Amino acid sequence: MSEPTINRTLTKLLAIMRGISEVLTAGKTMPFRNGTIDGPGLQALVAPLIALVQAVGDQKTAYQAAISSRNASMPTIEALIDDVKKGVSLGFGDGSVAFEQFGFSPRKKAAALTPEQKQLKLQRMRSTRAARGTMGSRQRQSVKGVVPTPSTPPSTQGSGGTTPAK
Repeated sequence: MSEPTINRTLTKLLAIMRGISEVLTAGKTMPFRNGTIDGPGLQALVAPLIALVQAVGDQKTAYQAAISSRNASMPTIEALIDDVKKGVSLGFGDGSVAFEQFGFSPRKKAAALTPEQKQLKLQRMRSTRAARGTMGSRQRQSVKGVVPTPSTPPSTQGSGGTTPAK
């Protein structure tokens, strides 16, 4: 059920409780489920349901407060984990059994490449640089820009002349 539906249900239950205390007083009864019921009997049915609906709201509030508290202490928790990891690493080593027993996994080392793999990697790097036209810092230093000289000097029109008025 959605929150508005639950709120409407709670409002109806509370209205029924008010009605019981205002209408079903002093031994009055009303027809109810193939029989009759008095105020205290109906209150005994409705009160636990109200408590049940309200308990969920209270627990939701407590849950949200617990989440806020947990989120506020996350930096402290993460700092503790990092400090313990550093301590275990310094005390026992990254690849030790104790390091893994504390729940930390050792860093994976890059696999050593065979000479053929290294050569292929170098060829791919060079072809990528050629395709993209990238150069190293020394190669870029040798590149100089050239400003083309204009073939005709710019004209100086409009000096001393007047433009017709519109």
